[in-house]
Amino acid sequence: MNLKQEELVKALRFCGKHECITCQCDIGECIQMVYAAADQIERDQKEIEALREENERLTRRLFEPHPVPTTSTL
Repeated sequence: MNLKQEELVKALRFCGKHECITCQCDIGECIQMVYAAADQIERDQKEIEALREENERLTRRLFEPHPVPTTSTL
C-alpha cells in the first residue's frame, strides 16, 4: 500500500488519538493503515538518506581540485 503524505498523516492522527473500540472504524483496517503509514515513513527516510549522501558526494566532487589539461592544440 503506497499512501500519499496527506493519507499517512490522516491515518496516524485518526488511529492514534482515539480508542478504536469506541469508534465505527474496522480495527483491522485501522491497524493496517498505521502499519502502512509506518512502512511509508521508513521508505521515505531511506530515500531521504540516500539523497543526502548523493548530495554530499556531488558537493565534495564540485570542490575537488581539477587537473589542468597539459596538451596543447597548437
